[in-house]
Amino acid sequence: MNILMKVPCLIAFIFICFKGVVCEICGNLYYSQPAFKGRNVTISFKPFKFSATQTPTIFYTNAAVIRWIAVPSNVYMYNATLGVFTTVYPNIPNSGHLYAVYGDCSSQSIRLDLQVGCGDIYLRTPNPVLGKKVEIVYYPSPAVVGLTGEYTREWYNESSRSLMTLTDGLLTEEKVHNEEFVLTMYNSTRWTTGNYSVKCTKNNTYSLHTERVFVQVTVKPEVPVLNVPILREGSPANITCISREGRPATNLILWLDGVNYSGDHIKTYDNSTRTYTTILTFNSPARKDWNRKFVSCVSSSPLFETATQQKTINCKYPPSKLTMDAPSIPSYLQDSYTLKFSCLTDTYNDNCLISWTKDGQLLNANGEVTNKIHDSAVMEFAVISKENNSQTITCSVNCSNFDVQLSKSHTLQIPSSTQKTYETPNESKDTSLTNSNDIPMVWIVIGLSVIIAAVIISTVIVLARKRFLKKNQHANSSEPQPVQHSNVQENETVGMNEEVTYAQVNKIRTNRTETVEPKTKEGSDTNLVYADIDIEHLETASKPPSRQRPPSPTEYADVDFIRTKRGSKSDNIIT
Repeated sequence: MNILMKVPCLIAFIFICFKGVVCEICGNLYYSQPAFKGRNVTISFKPFKFSATQTPTIFYTNAAVIRWIAVPSNVYMYNATLGVFTTVYPNIPNSGHLYAVYGDCSSQSIRLDLQVGCGDIYLRTPNPVLGKKVEIVYYPSPAVVGLTGEYTREWYNESSRSLMTLTDGLLTEEKVHNEEFVLTMYNSTRWTTGNYSVKCTKNNTYSLHTERVFVQVTVKPEVPVLNVPILREGSPANITCISREGRPATNLILWLDGVNYSGDHIKTYDNSTRTYTTILTFNSPARKDWNRKFVSCVSSSPLFETATQQKTINCKYPPSKLTMDAPSIPSYLQDSYTLKFSCLTDTYNDNCLISWTKDGQLLNANGEVTNKIHDSAVMEFAVISKENNSQTITCSVNCSNFDVQLSKSHTLQIPSSTQKTYETPNESKDTSLTNSNDIPMVWIVIGLSVIIAAVIISTVIVLARKRFLKKNQHANSSEPQPVQHSNVQENETVGMNEEVTYAQVNKIRTNRTETVEPKTKEGSDTNLVYADIDIEHLETASKPPSRQRPPSPTEYADVDFIRTKRGSKSDNIIT
């Protein structure tokens, strides 16, 4: 009664709003899908602001009804969590419009579309998992509910194009509230995936079905398989990661040394297993710095936890540098020489060896190859002579998996009688080691050293001799000796009883005492008279000593000494 009394007022209120008077909007109105003609429809109203004293009123109209009529329901359920009022409009005859009034405000008018046919079907289980149960809900139309005329209700497998037979424990149907039917498939498998519908007419020729619902049973993929072959520097890596038998298809990510190298995925579907296989391939050129680094493949799916597979990279690489250490041949002549050559490489990990050739002829190294990291190989030539002059020694690198173009050569220069220098081929000559006449500087240095040493030794000898003579002269001057001055003439003798004749002696650049030993005639019995001339004494004495001489006349003779070591016949003094 109360509802009928309020209807004219509400109609007037709505009429005013439709005439242009602005009405306050205070909530939203909507209904549950699917909605079928002749079936109950759930209508919900959510006010913007809840009032404990207010209850909404919902009105319905269609083309056959001229006026708005209140929905014949006195029950409005309120969900405090959602803040929504809910009511059920039973057996709505046709499509139309709905409108809600809440106190002094209202909602907007919404369109109500009712479906006809068999009804509606939908999947209740959101993400079916392998081995779990799957539920499908059928919401039939009124004709199907009453099974009038040609109407029926049969579950249909669209994938296999066959009717489904209900079996306890495997496939069951249950009727729930509001005339809904639930189909349950237990212990789902990969083959449960497919399209399903409900056949609602008996005529097989023109059968009527609901819309199809697709059921996809998710399958946990296997642990990804990471294939990492032995890499070669510069060649495609060809690293693959494969994830098999997953549904839905998984996504793969490849990590190498902390860097994401993921590329394009290839996803294939296997009809026999109804699962997907995902393949990720990494084909960038391999680098030697990847060696011993970790590569990981991560498999991810929105329905399952991630899985990771990790391996260590083995990347082979050859040496990139080669150096030769050639010996220095002495410049002096020998009958033979022993020469030791060595070749050094940088790091590598491939199976590589250093080979030696002499004028293109392959040789074997006396020494063994050592550790491959910072490897060295040594070749020793025990007997090298001038016959080996101009021969070329070459070391080169040979690897099992690489075509390496690394080699070093050295040309022998053996000294000969006409060759005194040693030059290294392909190297500039050091002109600082020779003079303009191409004489080695070492010989010039040796000659100068010998000359300087001789001068020093001579100087030391002369100084020592002078010092020795000076000591002897001082010793002789300290003893009193009679001084005899006489003129000595060859073939004459001077008697001891004769008077002594003094001679004036002038010294010319002499520095030591000269002793004149006059000769005597053979067979003479007279004694020899020696004239001892003390030159140092003559230099220090300003005058000859004055002596009492007899009144006999004195005769003087000049004697010149010109730096002679010993007196000769021509130097004798004749008085």
